[in-house]
Amino acid sequence: MSLKLHVIPLLGAGLIRLIGSTLRMHQEDYEPVARVREHEPVIFATWHDRTFPLCWQHHGEGVAMLTSEHTDGEMIGRALRYLGYGHLRGSSRRGGARALVSMINTIKAGTDVGITVDGPTGPRWVAKSGVIEVARRTGAAIIPLSGTASRYKSFSSWDQFQLPSLFSKVTVRYGPPLRVPADGDVPAHLARLQSSLDQITKECDKRG
Repeated sequence: MSLKLHVIPLLGAGLIRLIGSTLRMHQEDYEPVARVREHEPVIFATWHDRTFPLCWQHHGEGVAMLTSEHTDGEMIGRALRYLGYGHLRGSSRRGGARALVSMINTIKAGTDVGITVDGPTGPRWVAKSGVIEVARRTGAAIIPLSGTASRYKSFSSWDQFQLPSLFSKVTVRYGPPLRVPADGDVPAHLARLQSSLDQITKECDKRG
């Protein structure tokens, strides 16, 4: 297991770099996000199956990504570190409280965080409330993010993960930054995030 924890992440990061270096990346509606990031850390929120656009578009920026506490999560986290990401552990199923505290402390320290809001096991494309709690307690803006490739392989996992094909065009689209007041209604803001991710994912898929 120790060997796997070293070799698989290294190979995974290498594969991402290989594929990513051939992609034609296209950003849409990033300007409002850039303006926010000039002054404060943000929370990137995306779907589990669309992780690749976030992993490549923002690699090397030090964004701290949340992964599960399972062995798979540790291997993913190590691969992300090879790509210039931070790594936080925990999920809604295991280590949820620790994950919440870690994300809050990371944002307060001035670092962006990223989370797959329907992870780690679904249901697919159903946002969970943890990201709203983090935004409510820190004041950080949530940045909805999705993307798709013109050509990709879709896996038979619960999330139908999309892996872009070599030399494909990848469209990455950002939703308007979402703010959650300290006294904000969590279900109402969760519905706003769900709606935003649904919309930008639909728009990305049309352009793919």
